[in-house]
Amino acid sequence: MTQIVVQEIWKNYRNTCGLIRDTINNFDDARWRKEYTWFQVPVRVARHTVECLDFYFREKGAPWSWEVSRFGRPYWATPNDRQPSQAELLTYLAEMEARIEGYFAGLHDEALGEIYDVTADPPSSTIAHLLYALRHTVHHTGSLVALADLLDVPSGEWDKWA
Repeated sequence: MTQIVVQEIWKNYRNTCGLIRDTINNFDDARWRKEYTWFQVPVRVARHTVECLDFYFREKGAPWSWEVSRFGRPYWATPNDRQPSQAELLTYLAEMEARIEGYFAGLHDEALGEIYDVTADPPSSTIAHLLYALRHTVHHTGSLVALADLLDVPSGEWDKWA
């Protein structure tokens, strides 16, 4: 059983999380909470991204509610000044990275074509699930980096995480 493809996908998750982490670290509190639109606020984008990783890598079949949050209220119902700090979100991201790494450690290439979660609606293959989750994460990482650029905050180094 091989893990060549699995390891390449994991490497892309690891590098994406690294870019998110470095970018979050570069914000100060005022710019972390600076609002351009209702959603385009660095803390909201970053929080949504990490919460989605939690959703994508929860135990298969485990219930999920977007209304219940580790931070008390969902991101959309939390005023910017009550959103988590960079440190709180970085702790959450580190937990998700560890969970994702553990998931990939037990996965083999041969399982990528299997149904990821039979309780999902609609069910999809494991590789489809993983690639969708990665694409969604990268989409929001781009938003976070763009907000950093707009706010004159250095984003994470692309070359470091390429």
